[in-house]
Amino acid sequence: MIPGFRYHIATISAIFLALGIGIIIGSSFVKSAIVERQTKRLEELKSQFNNEVVALREDNQQSSDFITALTPRLIGNQLQGVHVALVQVGDYPDTVSKIRDTLQQAGAVVTSVTTFNKDFSARLEMNLTEIITALQKTHPKLTRSTASILRTIAFAIAKGEKQGDMNTLSSYNVVDLDGEYSLKNSYVILVGGSTDMNSEEADNIVVPFIKQLKRSGVTTLYAEPSDCDLSYVGNLSDTAITSVDDADSDIGRLTLVLAMHSPKGNYGVKKTAQNGILPPFSIYHDIHSNSSIQ
Repeated sequence: MIPGFRYHIATISAIFLALGIGIIIGSSFVKSAIVERQTKRLEELKSQFNNEVVALREDNQQSSDFITALTPRLIGNQLQGVHVALVQVGDYPDTVSKIRDTLQQAGAVVTSVTTFNKDFSARLEMNLTEIITALQKTHPKLTRSTASILRTIAFAIAKGEKQGDMNTLSSYNVVDLDGEYSLKNSYVILVGGSTDMNSEEADNIVVPFIKQLKRSGVTTLYAEPSDCDLSYVGNLSDTAITSVDDADSDIGRLTLVLAMHSPKGNYGVKKTAQNGILPPFSIYHDIHSNSSIQ
């Protein structure tokens, strides 16, 4: 007797049911194996982390604590009474603050901290005519240009000013002021680096400003954090000033103080640090003689 239609339906259903059960059972075994392998791998990674990463972290912390404790003894009195001005031309105020603390540990008098506002160029372009007109009251020959503004700022910071030029610029939100601007400075340290990878401030503002500072006769240095998104060091090659590219670290700030007494160079940890991490060894004799280390 030929099987009926219902028989075929039952047979096909049984086949699909068997396949479904087989797939479920097979998947459970496969998943169990995968879970087991992943669990084992996670345990291995945890063990590796505890044995290597945690140990390295502790070593780094000990090294950092040692450098922090040693730095004041190395730099103590190296800049005793020396007037230094800081200028933030980038996006890293924390680095500026750390540098200020280190300079004061070395005995320096940080006379002022000037901050170029983030939209310095735009504000300057928008208000240039009004700013120049205001400044011409005390500087009649001042020309209408960005270079004139940068020169005014540079000479005011380097040589000190009593005309109120910096207050005028601050009133237009071009710069923020902190400190005393009537005092002459022996050093000006620019702190840069940008969070904007497409920023053109280094070429358009920072380099021209450094040239104006050099015309004023003040010794100029540049510093930036090691992890800044956009470094300015490469843009400053033609300015022939000392740079330190890891000033966010204890070693970098120690280097910055030592570099103020050493030949010009590019110091730090980046590819642009052509002169190594620290200044030449020959300067350490003076440091030992003048510091609190006996």
